Amino acid sequence: MGEIQFIDTTLRDGNQSLWGAAGLKAGMIISIAETFDRVGFKAIDFISSIHMGMSVRYHKENPWELIREVRKRIKNTPLSFGTTGRRFIGFKRMPDSIMELVFERMVENGIRRIWIVDAAHEVEFMLKVAKMAKKKGFEEVVMALSFSISPVHTDEFYREKAKLLAASPYVDTLYIKDQGGLLTPERVRTLIPAVKEVIGSKPLEFHSHCNTNLAPICYLEAIKLGINILHTAIPPLANGTSQPSIFNILANLPFLGPYEKMKECLPS
Repeated sequence: MGEIQFIDTTLRDGNQSLWGAAGLKAGMIISIAETFDRVGFKAIDFISSIHMGMSVRYHKENPWELIREVRKRIKNTPLSFGTTGRRFIGFKRMPDSIMELVFERMVENGIRRIWIVDAAHEVEFMLKVAKMAKKKGFEEVVMALSFSISPVHTDEFYREKAKLLAASPYVDTLYIKDQGGLLTPERVRTLIPAVKEVIGSKPLEFHSHCNTNLAPICYLEAIKLGINILHTAIPPLANGTSQPSIFNILANLPFLGPYEKMKECLPS
């Protein structure tokens, strides 16, 4: 197993899940930015068009200025932008030219990583967005496998989608995105091997929400199955409808196996 790494979701998904994406003003984020950079996260899940819209409507702030100010302070850790590739700030379908401009400005202002989610898993469209993102300069393009429960959403369904996405040269990483907090440890044990089998050497990240209180257990199961990149948050923006607390996961890591072996995997 490689070193256990963490994607911090506090500023983006934690804020969105628990505080309606309106709980953090620019000054709050800027004041803590340098501390976030010192922690050693693999990346920071930082912003989406939802947050940019909330910044304008509720706080009367310029979200582009926030990105620039945070980038000045977070120099070592990649910042992530999340998108469906279909819209920006509003809920109207945006033409590709607008999305290309958004991607261009994100990169120009210091965003290095992008994650793309399409709940319908329209692979052709997702790959079009991935290609657009790479051409505009994003260093890492991450594709979401959006988990749901239905007769359609079988392990084989996700296996086939993962295979198609991973085959693209424009896709760097995949992640299982359980935005509804629906995964159980039992399903994790079948889903992750099905996906890992077909993505080759491309990394697979794990992301869930604590709606049913099962997410922390699912994370431990994911680690046992070889997942070493986990999406976690920092309290008070962890747990509840957010991601598990990073402190909870760190506290439980030594109990997954021989302590010395697991300790070697922990972030320094």
